[in-house]
Amino acid sequence: MSGPPLTAADIPFARPATWFEELGEQRYRLSVSGVTLEVSRLRRVNQELHGELLVRVNGAFPEAKTFSDRILQVGDMNFSSTNMRQTRAKLLADRSGNRECDWYGWIEEFVTSVITAERRGEPAETLANATFDTENGEAWEVSGFPILQSLPQVIFGSSASGKSYLAMWLAGELANQGMPVLYADWEFSKSEHRRRLQRLFQPMPMNLLYIRCEHALKHEVDHLIDIIQKHQIQFIVCDSIGFATEGPAEGQEGAAAYFRYLRQLRVGSLNIAHIPKQYDDNREAQVFGSVFYTNGARSIWFIDRAKENPPGEIRFGLYHRKNNVGALLQPKGFKLTFRGERTFVEVINLKDVEELATGYPLLDRMKEALTLGPMTPKALAEDLNVSVGQIRATANRHKSAFLKLGPKIGVPSVGEVPDDAAEF
Repeated sequence: MSGPPLTAADIPFARPATWFEELGEQRYRLSVSGVTLEVSRLRRVNQELHGELLVRVNGAFPEAKTFSDRILQVGDMNFSSTNMRQTRAKLLADRSGNRECDWYGWIEEFVTSVITAERRGEPAETLANATFDTENGEAWEVSGFPILQSLPQVIFGSSASGKSYLAMWLAGELANQGMPVLYADWEFSKSEHRRRLQRLFQPMPMNLLYIRCEHALKHEVDHLIDIIQKHQIQFIVCDSIGFATEGPAEGQEGAAAYFRYLRQLRVGSLNIAHIPKQYDDNREAQVFGSVFYTNGARSIWFIDRAKENPPGEIRFGLYHRKNNVGALLQPKGFKLTFRGERTFVEVINLKDVEELATGYPLLDRMKEALTLGPMTPKALAEDLNVSVGQIRATANRHKSAFLKLGPKIGVPSVGEVPDDAAEF
């Protein structure tokens, strides 16, 4: 480039009507005289506003040096820099072949509109008059497993626990219910996921889309938004959080940014996460990385695979660790059966799998065992593989659920009233 920066005074013009619109969170467009200016990936760098500016022209600029889809120029820009805006206007004037257009004025108008919109934020409103939106915990169900329609949900567990297989099955079941679903993959490959889909479903659901993501979610979010809007996607699976986060998993900023960009997608999501390898056998393990991964999710399920399985089967339990939209739900059990070229998913009763039943609430396990007849605390503890102290503490916390029958504990029949003063 040569010559001084182009300014508005350099070019006489009559400004046409313009249209400014918000395309989504931190995404804006200005349409003016056959030109569109779009910005995405907005962020603050040292208190200055940066974003990726894309300029597109139509057939009104026959001499324009454009790329595919009539793109005149695209690149990162410091919106807060007057010099940068002037330089970009000169570049656009040169590439368009039309210096009579007020490129600098259009950029100034666009920047002013963007900054104003970013500063404005959401208006305050009277809470009592606020209308409900979809972020109220409404859920679809797949074989009894709830999937939040508009909020982030996490399934986490050790490697080879069946997380991704389960996620693909849930995505396919939603697609078969008529909902366009997007599977965003940071871990495996298109061929691997297609193989799993083909094993799980015959015929395969046609409204389940797949995309391989190579960069962190913050860099993929605009592309994902475009896909979601184009295909009217209602739900997304992100596999997995660790690979979709920029920076160390233990870092607060990376975790917080993940959910911030996830929110921009404006659809419900199932997010797959891992646990630290040293906690593979510990059901008290948390999501690997920053505590903000736990804080950002509205519902969290821990998946635990049985270590002893019949040939050709994988049995696992899902245990509800967090629920911001209601009470914690009962554990769910599933079984994968591999038979020839097919994989079948079935619901199972966790109480029938001893090593998985230990993750079931002790209260429910006690009531289930006592339906066969009263037992002493010691015998019940041995049957459930817990301590006598745990049995007594649970019975004393839930006295309305049990009867004290001499040295034994029982469950009340219809019409029987437990003694609230009893000590087990």
